[in-house]
Amino acid sequence: MKLCTSAHRQPVNIRWQDSAGSSGYWSDARKRAFVEQISACGIEPTENPGAPLLRVTAGLTPSRVLLVAELTDAANARQIRMVEVLRDAPLGLREISAGPHLTGELLWQQQRPISSATEWRDSAASDHFLFLLSDGRLIRMRLDSGSWHAVDSAELPAASRRVRSGEGVFTGQAAGNSLAFIRDGKLCSFQPAGDIAFSCSAWDSPEKMLLLSSPCEPSPRYLSSGKGDYSQPDQILLGSTASDQAVRAPLDNDAGSSSVDLPGPVLGISLAEKNLAAFAVVRNLSTGNYEVYRLTAVCGN
Repeated sequence: MKLCTSAHRQPVNIRWQDSAGSSGYWSDARKRAFVEQISACGIEPTENPGAPLLRVTAGLTPSRVLLVAELTDAANARQIRMVEVLRDAPLGLREISAGPHLTGELLWQQQRPISSATEWRDSAASDHFLFLLSDGRLIRMRLDSGSWHAVDSAELPAASRRVRSGEGVFTGQAAGNSLAFIRDGKLCSFQPAGDIAFSCSAWDSPEKMLLLSSPCEPSPRYLSSGKGDYSQPDQILLGSTASDQAVRAPLDNDAGSSSVDLPGPVLGISLAEKNLAAFAVVRNLSTGNYEVYRLTAVCGN
């Protein structure tokens, strides 16, 4: 969480280190949990030798673990983040005051309508794309020096009827490394890198509740938007865990819920791969712009 709240959002080279007495702490499971958490908020690991170096060190006491993350950029400027966690917490990553809470980060805004959005990263090629469904087209944008720039676009497959969700909605369900969106009763997949070409097939799956995962706990939590109309600011709520069969719908009354306030109505929410992030499209009532927010469930306070 402390890394995610920093301004840095570029790929990093990770080096795992053990202090005296903590040899072997960084198991594959612990590394994977750490990488999944920072990837969900936009910090992607890479093997590029020119990327900033993130050195992560673990120090053990009889009851606790001290985690130290030191980030060094190309100009040798350093940022250091430290946190103390319980030694017997799952994967050693749950903070003492554990419990996921929802965070929202504005990624993009424009005057033209947006129906849905999603991200895709390729750590090997250092590619980081943002995809939008807008104006009857799929628009691909690349992150370059901290800003999004349009790369290209492709006309969406023709719809035989008016699509209820506008242009469609992205879904994490796709084969291989492809991305996909649902439009006009069809699931259309495409490769995020290279030329954009759609492969569509019939899709008759019932709507499912939105589930957002975090490294804090084994079971994901439910996402929902508020109950206001399109003339009011909205919020997105992170409610009960999926393992809690007694509470499934009234998320805004859930004592353990967390929420993000937004400047206008939520027009749609899509999920990223592995449900580690969600993307909300919002109509800002003050500016009239359509905005895209990345939502993640982070651990601790």
